[in-house]
Amino acid sequence: MEQCTKIYSDYANQRAKGAKTLSKVGIKNFKQRRTDFNGDLVMSTQLAYIDIHERNGAHMSRLVSALIARNRDTLCLDNDLLYELRSSHKDCGAKTSYWGCSWESVQIMPNDQELLIGVELAGSLIRRTPKWFLTTFVPYTSVCPCSAEMVEEAGYGHPHMQRAGTKITGELDPEEDLSETLTMTVATVQRVVGLIPQPFMKRPDELEWCKNAQDNRFFVEDAARLIADSMDDLYEDYVVECTHNESIHLHDVFAMHRKGRKLL
Repeated sequence: MEQCTKIYSDYANQRAKGAKTLSKVGIKNFKQRRTDFNGDLVMSTQLAYIDIHERNGAHMSRLVSALIARNRDTLCLDNDLLYELRSSHKDCGAKTSYWGCSWESVQIMPNDQELLIGVELAGSLIRRTPKWFLTTFVPYTSVCPCSAEMVEEAGYGHPHMQRAGTKITGELDPEEDLSETLTMTVATVQRVVGLIPQPFMKRPDELEWCKNAQDNRFFVEDAARLIADSMDDLYEDYVVECTHNESIHLHDVFAMHRKGRKLL
């Protein structure tokens, strides 16, 4: 019987002598259902990268296959995934691998309301030991101190509020309880900044919230420093970024504190 099998050339593995090394090549915006730290099934957005040296390209299907195999699995510090991604391109000279996943996590506030928190879990394998990082996006609100002082001096008017948010990226210990770490991060930010947007409020609750706003006046620099101080006990290394969305200016304001040298 005549053979009908056709062998296709391996374009990705063909040598490209003198070609520049690409530090990251791979896939991004890969949508997949995963189970988050709380046991909830969530829609995640993932990326997977490797590096290539003097090769034409990467085998994207190999990266996708590694992620598909983990459909609905619980998100964790998956060292095996990082090694698998790198090994999948050993024939292309890959020496590093990166994986990242973002989703929204439901966190229960003290008043039992649900707050959606943006979360990113990311890992890198650059040498022998994987490194893992957790990024948390927490919304809050601040009263502009300058505006509040001017209103008090004038004796009338209303200080303007700023809807704000903090992005905290911390290096993880391999033995950490990820659910506890995330919950503690969010709770600590809530305690420090004081004002958190509420999904639902009736008028008496709204009045009480606005009264409390008088005691929570932060410039973006104040917020970044206070939040950073509170992260010292949670992460060995971290970066805290704060953004206040101005309501009366045509710009936003930003501040960042970096504890160590490993994170940007």
